[in-house]
Amino acid sequence: MNRDITSADVAATMTIETLYPSGFQLELFNADQGLIADAVQEVEARMSLDGYLSAGYTPSPKTVNITFEPNSPCIEYLTTLQNAQRANKHPYEIGLTVYIRATGVTKFFNHGYLQSGTPMSGVGKTLQPMSFSFVFESIE
Repeated sequence: MNRDITSADVAATMTIETLYPSGFQLELFNADQGLIADAVQEVEARMSLDGYLSAGYTPSPKTVNITFEPNSPCIEYLTTLQNAQRANKHPYEIGLTVYIRATGVTKFFNHGYLQSGTPMSGVGKTLQPMSFSFVFESIE
């Protein structure tokens, strides 16, 4: 039985159409909320008046939230993406590959887009982490 749950050696690469098609390594994740995939609702279910449950599969977007330390080199890439989307009024397609060494699992997030992002680091006692939310069509 594998008892390793180390996340310090997770490797993730992101590609962004036309801006960074060769991809870049994600670095300096926030220790508390580094990379989190939201739960995916795959079935829509409802009860009939006479007490029977009906259900159907419904495709839905897959959301991934990534939080970086404010000194991460990824902030520059993602700020460029935000600026390009605004200037060109065009969503740029994103791909994300995540390798979790501790479990040997690799996930491929396909046909994604940056949905929201922190415009600047919060200023407090120290600079605060910056979060970005991505939505993907599929995960393999």
